[in-house]
Amino acid sequence: MILGFGAVMGGLVLLLWAGRAEPVPHLSVDPGLFPTGIGVAAVVVGGILMAVPGRTDAPVVPGPSRAGLIGAGLTVGLPLLLALTLDRIGFALGLPMVLAPLMIRHGVHPGRATLLAVGLTAALVAVFTGLLRVPLPLGPLAGGLPWR
Repeated sequence: MILGFGAVMGGLVLLLWAGRAEPVPHLSVDPGLFPTGIGVAAVVVGGILMAVPGRTDAPVVPGPSRAGLIGAGLTVGLPLLLALTLDRIGFALGLPMVLAPLMIRHGVHPGRATLLAVGLTAALVAVFTGLLRVPLPLGPLAGGLPWR
């Protein structure tokens, strides 16, 4: 319930901010397009989270554990490592190497995590380079992609 309310409020703030975005002459799309999509998705997901009753499992007493610290380290460390090496590795090769281990860490089967990571990366590359015409660092794949 609280998470849903936070998502709805965050989505509304994002929608208000995106509505005030000034057009930029060198962009072919409105700069508020991507924040608007994220804001609408946050409002919808937040509404669903508020409408669906929460689980009534026995409460779990949180405490520090080695597994939790490793998970937190991976969650923070892998994206930071990608950000630091993005020009060298490239978006299309680096993002699956971040997403797959994180999904596996959170219990997704390794084969499914790999397919999801590669598919999501391919979709993001297609949207950003093909639809939005935003250049992404391609690393060793520069000049080797058929649609470039």
